[in-house]
Amino acid sequence: MGHHRLRSASVGLIVLLGTCLTAAALASSTRTMSGQQGEMETLVLTGDVTAEVVRLATLVVDAAREHDVPVANSEFEVRFVDRVEADGFVGGRTDGETIVIGSNVAHPERTLLHEFAHAVVGIEHGHDEPWRSVYLSAVREAFGERAAERELRRIEWVYDKSYLETGSPDPTPAGTGSVAR
Repeated sequence: MGHHRLRSASVGLIVLLGTCLTAAALASSTRTMSGQQGEMETLVLTGDVTAEVVRLATLVVDAAREHDVPVANSEFEVRFVDRVEADGFVGGRTDGETIVIGSNVAHPERTLLHEFAHAVVGIEHGHDEPWRSVYLSAVREAFGERAAERELRRIEWVYDKSYLETGSPDPTPAGTGSVAR
């Protein structure tokens, strides 16, 4: 995982429960966050919380604010498990409050961003524009422009079924050799 700075101008007071972080990590992950109309909100992360989980959650909330997407929920439990589903294709899930990430995924950080984006914008959005703009902005901030461009192509392929427009019988994103979900 690369060392990326948290953007200093946004996110929020982050309350960490159920975790053991050093005083330096805790100090660097606490910010004030103003809500939609200036009110203060608290982002609460519980469960399997690390400095990287805090960083990624912060990026998603920042992205929501940047795109004027209301934050649907600000309290999340994060759990890392061996496998989310037996078939191995689904690497993460959220019900809007609990985010579960499987160790069987190739890119757990991106999967965590994906699920945080669902939880932050509201699971009713699925993979629509509010979710997409927040997720891709967080990916761009965390991993760079090339990663965001790859994720956009993957989203279009998997969720928009863009391969149906090409007439290609191969349901795999170009050059990956595997179905992304």
